[in-house]
Amino acid sequence: MEKDEIKTIIAENISLAKKGTFRNRTAQTKALELLAVKHILSIVGVRRCGKSTLMKLLVRAALNVTNEENILYLNLEHPYFNQFKQDVNNLQLIYDIFKQGTSPDIKCYIFLDEIQFFSDWQVFIKSLYERDEAKIVLTGSNSRLLSSDLATMLSGRTIPLQMFPFSIEEADTQLEKYLTEGGFPEVVLNEGTPKLLAEMYYKNILYQDVIPRFGIQNTLAMENISYYLLSQMGKEISYNTLKSVAHLDDKTAKQYISYLQDANLLYVISNYDFSLKKLIGNKKKVYLVDPVFTQISFKNSPDTGRLFENFVFMTLKRLGKDIYFLQNGGECDFIIKDGLNISHAIQVCYDLTEQNREREQKGLVIAMEKFGLTEGFIVTKDQDEQIEIAGRMIHVLNANQFVGKFGMNSEYS
Repeated sequence: MEKDEIKTIIAENISLAKKGTFRNRTAQTKALELLAVKHILSIVGVRRCGKSTLMKLLVRAALNVTNEENILYLNLEHPYFNQFKQDVNNLQLIYDIFKQGTSPDIKCYIFLDEIQFFSDWQVFIKSLYERDEAKIVLTGSNSRLLSSDLATMLSGRTIPLQMFPFSIEEADTQLEKYLTEGGFPEVVLNEGTPKLLAEMYYKNILYQDVIPRFGIQNTLAMENISYYLLSQMGKEISYNTLKSVAHLDDKTAKQYISYLQDANLLYVISNYDFSLKKLIGNKKKVYLVDPVFTQISFKNSPDTGRLFENFVFMTLKRLGKDIYFLQNGGECDFIIKDGLNISHAIQVCYDLTEQNREREQKGLVIAMEKFGLTEGFIVTKDQDEQIEIAGRMIHVLNANQFVGKFGMNSEYS
C-alpha cells in the first residue's frame, strides 16, 4: 500500500464528495443531528437507496466546521481496495497515512462508505472509537452488519440510521407511477429503465450482499427462494412451499429469508399474538422494500391492490414501528405496536365497494375490539368518510390523507 497512492485516493474522494447537487432526504435532518454526537453513526439501507449521497452531504457539513485535511472519506467499493480488503490492518495503514496530514488538536471526521467490504472491520472501528480521535460515520447494506455485530462489539456505542428508497413525498410523483416504479433514486431521476435497474439491484443484492456475506454454498436454492418471494408481496408465505421451491429444510429456508431481510430486500411480518412463543410460530406475510422489484417477479396481472398494500406497509415501516397483521375471525392488514401497546389498526382497500365493505369493516372492528381501540383506519386510493360502529370510529382515508397522517412528515415521524 503506497503512501502517495493513498493520499491521491483520499484527495479524489473528498473532491467527489464536493461535486454535484443532490435532492434533500428526510433522513438528512436526523443524520446532521447525529453528526454532532460522539456515537458512531451507521447508515443502513438497501443497496442504491441513497446512503452514499447522504454520506456526501454529511462530508460537506463537516467541511463547514473543520479543515479538509481532517476529513477522511472513502468509498470502499472502489476497485483499488479489492486487493486489500482481506486484511483489516490495511484500514489502519490508510488511517495512519491520513493522520500524518491532519491538523493537530482538531478532531477528525471519518466517513467509510460500504465498510462491510473489509473483513473484520469492527476491530479497526472499535480501536478508533476508543481512542476518541474522530467522529465515525459508516454506511452498509446489511442490517445485521451495522446493528447487531457492531453494537455487540461496542456495547451500544453506535446509532443506526435506517434509510429506504425515496418515499412518495421525497419522490414527488403520482401514486399510480409510484406503485409500479417505486422510489429508488436512479428510477425517480430517470437515470435508467426501471426494469433493467431492478434486475441490476436484485443481482447486486444477491451476489454481493447476501451470498458472499453468509457463505452460501447452495446458490441455486438462494436464487429460487428470493425470486419466489419477490412474487409473494402482500401474501402469506408457507415454509412448506418454500421447502419445495428451493429444496431446503425448514431451518435453512428460514435462515435464507432472514438473510434477504438483513439485506433489506424484503420484510416479513407475523400474525400478532400476545404470546411470544405463538408469535414466532404464527403465519407470516412478506413485503418488498420497493415495488420496482415486482417488475422482475413472476406475475399474471398488475395486482394493484397488493401494490397499494405494499405502499401502505412501507409508509409505516419508515416510521420505525413494529408492524404485524391479525387473523382472528377476520383479517386486519396492519397492527402497529408502539412500545408495550397496540396503538393502531389499519386496513388497506384500494377501492372500497359495496361488495367488500362489510368484510373490510369486520376485520378492522375485530382488531379494534381485541386491542381496546376506539378508532381504526381504512386506507383507500381516493375515498374518505367516517363510519361509526358500536361506539367505535372508522376513518376512511384516501392515499394523500394517509401519507399526511402516517408519512415521513407526519405527526408520527
